[in-house]
Amino acid sequence: MIDINLLPPKPRKASAGVVLPILLLLAGLALSAFLGYEYWGMQENTAAMKTSIAETEQQQAELQSELQSLGSSGISAAGAELIEKQREQRPDVKTLIGSLEAPLPTGSTLETVQYGETGLIWTCLFTSLSQASAYSTALREQPDLSGELIQSVKELPGQGYIGTFELRLGTGAGAAEQAGGGE
Repeated sequence: MIDINLLPPKPRKASAGVVLPILLLLAGLALSAFLGYEYWGMQENTAAMKTSIAETEQQQAELQSELQSLGSSGISAAGAELIEKQREQRPDVKTLIGSLEAPLPTGSTLETVQYGETGLIWTCLFTSLSQASAYSTALREQPDLSGELIQSVKELPGQGYIGTFELRLGTGAGAAEQAGGGE
């Protein structure tokens, strides 16, 4: 089949066929400039990180050699003696918890126990004030709990009473003394 076009040809602008390749060329140049910029930025970051790693490795080597020199000079023996002395001064946890739970009245529970710089802090949950009073009295009679005993009791609506006790070790000799009253 033969196609016959009787319409006169429309003249096209010569620049229409050139604009698309120029736009593609400009987009390619912009993309390559962006990639080049990012590449050089990454090279600078890599060099800075390598320098930082080298400095850190050098510091680590210096600290390691210092540690080895300290270990060979006998300081480790003094450190071991200090650790052993601390272990001797630290109370046995099982016997300590046992001595705190032993005087608890029936229905009362030992809630928390914390050992800090000043001494021992623990909380107990009681169903009545008379239980809290009986526990406080029983604590003062415990021979293995020596120091200053500070206590406070607060009512928890619907749950009973919570008693907070603090035993400051090393402040007294002999039986525990009561230094605070109930709230």
